[in-house]
This record gives sequence, C-alpha cells and structure tokens, in this order.
Amino acid sequence: MLKNGEFEREKLLDKLYDARNVELWSLTDEEKIENKEIIENNEINNKDLQIALSNLPNCFEEVCNNIKECVNKKIEGERELTGCYTKKYYEAGFSDAIRLILKEIIEN
Repeated sequence: MLKNGEFEREKLLDKLYDARNVELWSLTDEEKIENKEIIENNEINNKDLQIALSNLPNCFEEVCNNIKECVNKKIEGERELTGCYTKKYYEAGFSDAIRLILKEIIEN
C-alpha cells in the first residue's frame, strides 16, 4: 500500500507522463521523413485489407463485418499493450533520472 507521499508522487508522475506522452505522440516532419517507409507500408496494408474485405461477395457481409471488428479489436489491444510497456519504461527511466540528479545534488 502506498503512503500518502508516495501516492502524491505517483499522481505527479502520471501527470508528467501524460503531458509528455501527448507531446511525443505527434511525429515531427523530420520523423515522418525518417519513418516514411513504415508509414507508407502501414497505409498500404490498411488499404489492402479494405480492398480484400470489400471484394467479398455480399452474402459474406456479416463475415466481413466480423473480420473488421476483430481486426479493430486486435489493433486497439496492441496499442493499449504498447502504451502499457511505453509508460512502464518511460516512468522507470524518468524516475531513475530524477534519482540520479538528486543523488548528485546531495553528494555535491
């Protein structure tokens, strides 16, 4: 169980993480250029999936809708899991950096 001071630090860390996450989520123009191939391949894969699903005969409309729903759930699940790992590593790195800074200040 977290003590009151620890709880407040956790809340502050969450707020700092959320603010930084919003800032980092958007790609800069330079990052878009650096990751152009990945972005284009993702767009192509999305289009290929849409084309494949739209080419199913009308009698498979329910199957098509179920596939779309499953794919969307899978993508969302992957995003959430990636977010959990990202938050874990970001918070750990941030906490480690703060501890290092405080250690240096205290020792000097």
